[in-house]
Amino acid sequence: MQVSSLNEAAPVTAAAQPRSFLRWLLLPVVILAGMGLSVEAGLLGPLGVQVGHLWATLSIFGVGSAILFLLLLLSGRQQGPALNELPRWQLIGGFLGPVYVVVLTLATPHIGIAMTMVAILSGQVGKSVLIDHFGWFGASRKRVNGERWLALALIVVALVLIARGLNMSLFILLLVVVAAGAVLSVQAAINGRLGQTVGVLRSSLLTFTVGTVTTGLLIVFFEPAHAVTLLDVPKWQLSGALFGVVYMMVMVGAVPRVGAGVATVAVIVGQLGMGMLIDNFGWLGNPAIELSGSRILAMACLALALVFMYRSNARQA
Repeated sequence: MQVSSLNEAAPVTAAAQPRSFLRWLLLPVVILAGMGLSVEAGLLGPLGVQVGHLWATLSIFGVGSAILFLLLLLSGRQQGPALNELPRWQLIGGFLGPVYVVVLTLATPHIGIAMTMVAILSGQVGKSVLIDHFGWFGASRKRVNGERWLALALIVVALVLIARGLNMSLFILLLVVVAAGAVLSVQAAINGRLGQTVGVLRSSLLTFTVGTVTTGLLIVFFEPAHAVTLLDVPKWQLSGALFGVVYMMVMVGAVPRVGAGVATVAVIVGQLGMGMLIDNFGWLGNPAIELSGSRILAMACLALALVFMYRSNARQA
């Protein structure tokens, strides 16, 4: 009886090891995708000041849609059901993307990239923990335990360290960015589920196409005319879409495998690290913000949060 039980357990253990290795392998990829988002934010802030925030948002979704369409053509016929056969809630991720990008474009020139990234993290991780806990949007259920509570506490500490000294208007802007982070986490969960059904490329293209149409409609009704247009700016300022496409595809592939909470924290570790560098050196036309001890400590808190979130997921796998 005992020998039989051991033999039956062995394949399970052997199968679990590759899955665990794949999760560790995915984390650096997700962190790099997060670093790309900070570069995207660094490009969007100055671009939004020049051409308007909605036009800057349209550049992200329009260029991203074109890139994904070409990739889809080159990849051949895709497997999976038609979009009209899917549950309607799986198709709303594209409407949420413009909310995040517009807030990002508005916030980075005023509070800096690193502070924007931490505020987004607070909203993302708080919402993603709820998504994992309740299994919303088809995500695997991962209940909130002591390690996850500790990770959330570390994230709050990081936010406090970076947000000290803000006036009331900037504090309100910070709260808006936190809400945008929660929206982004919902989008990641929805897109992760959609990607499992129709594939990464089709899911990402749908999200970017809907984002393009939504932003275009907002421009028609709300965006005033500007002296400078997207055709007038240096073309490197329009490259932010490349980082957005990579992020979208990485998250669609990673969320079902490592969980929304772990993927979210890994992204923000990359975002904050790169954001601090951009702020400190004033790269991409952004104002220089000194890399202080409190910002370094905030980064350490986020790294610890990632460790605790990953350990929590591993225990519940």
